[in-house]
Amino acid sequence: MNNYCTKLKFPNLNVDLTSYRKQHRNHIRAPKDIMGSELDDILLSVGIKLFWVEAFYLDKNADHTIHCDGHELDDKAKLNYVVGGKDSLMTWYTDVEPSKIEKRTSWANTIYLGINTDDITPTFSTTMEEGFYIVHVGKFHNVWNKDEERYCLSACLIDAKTNHRLTFTELQIRLKDYIDD
Repeated sequence: MNNYCTKLKFPNLNVDLTSYRKQHRNHIRAPKDIMGSELDDILLSVGIKLFWVEAFYLDKNADHTIHCDGHELDDKAKLNYVVGGKDSLMTWYTDVEPSKIEKRTSWANTIYLGINTDDITPTFSTTMEEGFYIVHVGKFHNVWNKDEERYCLSACLIDAKTNHRLTFTELQIRLKDYIDD
């Protein structure tokens, strides 16, 4: 197991994501119920609920900007559901000199940290097939797509009682019975 991405044994969703297709890339907020009641039930059984969901579309031979979700480098994570994007590569990068980091806002009005590609070094990469993943988003990361369109639903998960945002480590512990070894 690595410290960046963990595949989960959740049932695939039966959802048409083609309405999120726009030009070469797209990033917008999506309704929470897009993930389905079966996923809600699984998450609630381990004390987790959805806080928000974003939908990403990436065209063939396109990439997303290298970024870190939020305005701080930390252990935050999201639950990603990936469809398509055969052989696409998700890459994480080493931490960098703080003076080179820029605070930015996305098209979907979410905050993130940006960095010049010359100032960063890849540290881990993996391909992602269709399915669910716990993804570390508190480190710099991006996706490089190849020959197939890629859709991703990306959900922020919180504790069902305290509403505290769950970290990568906390999600691995709570979802340990669903980890696809």
